[in-house]
Amino acid sequence: MLPKTKRPGRDTAEIEATVRAYELAVPVFVILPGKTTTTRAVRRAIVEEVNRDSGSVLITFIDDEVLPPAPSTGIHAEFELVLDDEETRWQRRRARPNQARFAFAVMARYGARCAVCDISASPVLEAAHVRPNSLKGSDDARNGLPLCSNHHRLFDKGWFGIDPVSTKIVFRDDSQREHVPITRSDLRHLPAQPAPAALQDAWMRWKRHQDG
Repeated sequence: MLPKTKRPGRDTAEIEATVRAYELAVPVFVILPGKTTTTRAVRRAIVEEVNRDSGSVLITFIDDEVLPPAPSTGIHAEFELVLDDEETRWQRRRARPNQARFAFAVMARYGARCAVCDISASPVLEAAHVRPNSLKGSDDARNGLPLCSNHHRLFDKGWFGIDPVSTKIVFRDDSQREHVPITRSDLRHLPAQPAPAALQDAWMRWKRHQDG
């Protein structure tokens, strides 16, 4: 996260230095807690992305291993719902930092707020895959949604689905709706939408789950 303390002058200087490092693609040094309370660890890193709106920064350490390739998230890139390339799957297993890139891209695309209940507290806000990793779902932001931890788990468990045409939040019956408080009835309020193929895929799996 970008610094936000009671020292606005220093915060501004650190933010501008971070942005400048990103623009120039130069390495930065990150100070981390050491193994004891009196020591610190210093690691070399690069600033991959800066999102001033959410106050977040994507930093990748480069002092110990080769970076995995970042997923394609540009709006002009061809959307891939399923990654079935053996090399890509191997890199995903080897380097979980791709999840950090996915989360950053999801928050940048949709905003750092739960898509169905508007919670924006960062400790409980997560990037959910519309088609999950377990089904080889891609790490493209268009295969994602920002959800709080509760709604993320409920979505994964099939407690609610998303109509791919209207983007309406759908429950099997009223009893489930009563146990899942939401403040949004659809996804139309989001500044961008998930890929239609991702929503359609999730909808068909949700329908099969309800019928099963």
